[in-house]
Amino acid sequence: MSPHSARILLVDDEPSLLEMLGEFLREQGHEVILAENGASALDLYNSERPDLVLLDLKLPDLSGLDVLRHISARDEETALIVISGVGSTNDVIEALRRGAWDFLVKPFVNLELVLHSVSKSLEKVRLKRENRLYREHLEEEVQKRTLELRQEIISRKRIEEELRRSEMRYRELSLTDELTGLFNARHFFRQVQTEVERATRYNSPLSLCVLDIDNFKQYNDTYGHLNGDAVLMELGRVI
Repeated sequence: MSPHSARILLVDDEPSLLEMLGEFLREQGHEVILAENGASALDLYNSERPDLVLLDLKLPDLSGLDVLRHISARDEETALIVISGVGSTNDVIEALRRGAWDFLVKPFVNLELVLHSVSKSLEKVRLKRENRLYREHLEEEVQKRTLELRQEIISRKRIEEELRRSEMRYRELSLTDELTGLFNARHFFRQVQTEVERATRYNSPLSLCVLDIDNFKQYNDTYGHLNGDAVLMELGRVI
């Protein structure tokens, strides 16, 4: 719907009024769809989905209020202007209560009043649709940002886990010999100091076992360092 053009469904059982009012609204740049009874009005509404419905409350088949209730239930953004004869105040009040946006009293003495009501209602339609689109846009942005935050949290947790594993691996490498998997000299001297202090504090005995591999240099020279490494690895496993 452009600011100056809309699709309007005009419902009335008076052919002359349909002709006159339809022509007037077309001259204002609107697309006008005509219906002479409630059943055809509902069919046209469901198929054409107009921006505005001008609805006579007195129809030959269905009650105008029933038509109004159906349209209001389907789409609250469709503007509804009811048309009533003089003396139908109660019907107008009921129509407004059921969702009509405005009312017009026929016969129409001044079509400018019709134009004012139509323009006012179409402006309200435009604002309601803009508000809905803005809300939908905000909801999409919220969902998008929520997804981004969730992915960011997952990514951060993954990075933190990798850092923890790296730190554990680094700590392990800093304390153990890569070939045998046994603790290295740095850890040995630190642990010896701790054990000596504990033995001194509790006046308990402390034993230290020192191992050596007999003729290991000769083995390396004879069979090569790769085989020598294999001996060290097996010794580490046995220990």
